[in-house]
Amino acid sequence: MILSAARLTRAGGLDGVTLQGQLVLRCFLYGAVAVAVARAPGDTAALATDAFAARAIVVRHAISTVFGPESAAAGSQSGALGWLGALLWTKLAAAPFTLWLAPVAMLLAMLALVEIRARARSNAWLGTAAAAIAALCACDAAHAGGPLAAPLFTAAFFMLLDRPTVRRAVLGTALALFWCNTSASGLLGGVLALAAALGTSLDRQPVLERRAAWLAAFGACLATLATPAGLAYPVLAFHALRIDGTLEGIVSTAPSEIAPVAYHVGFFLVLVLGLAIGLRALRFTGALPALVALALGLANGANLPLVGVVVAPLLAGGALRPRTTVARGLALALTCVAVLAANVGPGGTDANARASAQRDGAFLASRAAGLHDVRRVFCEQVAWCASAVAAGGSVLVDDRVDRAPSPVRDAQLALGQAHVTWLGVAKRYGIDAIVVSRDSALASLLRLDSRWRTYGARGDAALFVRSSMRA
Repeated sequence: MILSAARLTRAGGLDGVTLQGQLVLRCFLYGAVAVAVARAPGDTAALATDAFAARAIVVRHAISTVFGPESAAAGSQSGALGWLGALLWTKLAAAPFTLWLAPVAMLLAMLALVEIRARARSNAWLGTAAAAIAALCACDAAHAGGPLAAPLFTAAFFMLLDRPTVRRAVLGTALALFWCNTSASGLLGGVLALAAALGTSLDRQPVLERRAAWLAAFGACLATLATPAGLAYPVLAFHALRIDGTLEGIVSTAPSEIAPVAYHVGFFLVLVLGLAIGLRALRFTGALPALVALALGLANGANLPLVGVVVAPLLAGGALRPRTTVARGLALALTCVAVLAANVGPGGTDANARASAQRDGAFLASRAAGLHDVRRVFCEQVAWCASAVAAGGSVLVDDRVDRAPSPVRDAQLALGQAHVTWLGVAKRYGIDAIVVSRDSALASLLRLDSRWRTYGARGDAALFVRSSMRA
């Protein structure tokens, strides 16, 4: 057990004060990261895109989208969901609040796996430092709604690859099979497993370990063919992950508008510490997967969390030689940097207020989508409607408004500005539920019209439905 005092005492002769200090530092890190992720605004465009994919549950990993009564052929979307991932997504969408809790749980689970792996290679202090580096590398994903499935599965996968045995290889194959059917990022499992297996051979590890490592790599690669997409999965996954290494992909490592300025800190810490320790000190078994992770992070900034997951535990093991006091200071310093990076971003209080308002509107939109007689939902703030899409509802348009046909964009504008034609627009597009700000002009018109009634309110957002509805 990770917090077992008896186990830690036997391992390193730690006293009670040291154990309490480690516990406080760990809780400080995990709590601060959880708060930062929970209060950060999500990427609602990605939410809506994935929700459309989840609705389809198709063999291919790419679909087209539909807005209103017209079709907007958006072509291939992010395509990151497999059929199993789509099923899991629909279950999460059934309870809208879990859509905000899921990133918190996934990120904390990832940090815990990184810490456990690092502690097995070093000690408790350096384990916390490794978790802090992983948190820094995942800052953009946490703040901008980036992919967290890949780093979470990678962390679990490397827990099995660290000490390869036949049993662990079988478990790794099962995990890779689940990963590939859940997400396009399952392709990365085979790539990283091959790098680790090659490293064990170059390091001339014991024969049994080498066989187990290659068995795990073979199983992970075979798992990429065990999806409904069959032989097409590797090609579809490669395109969905956008790991082509183009200039556009490399530039995407820059922080997004809502990501903290310290986003790059984790990446550069990995580079600096890696150069200080030396890749050869990590041995080929660790160095090859580390180089693959770095390459993936440069090819597409969305993969930067993988750098922390793969490399941070290796750095912790390589840094074990210094005295314990150095490890404590390093853990404390990295934790403080991670906490600041996670919680100090552009916007400050205003950003938090916007995130809270977004959640209020999104909650009402998903609630409207669940009403039996509602054909289509309109949201004054288009980002709110992403949650309605995730809940299985039909909307006029979500915040991928640039992909919608011109008539649909005009309808959104007419309703949002309470144009004189708003009633006709609502009737033409079959809108039965409207989510608006309480003090907006449209909200005032809805209160005065007997054909509409207030169904609910949350924060500054209000939900109106047609009076004829039984709900």
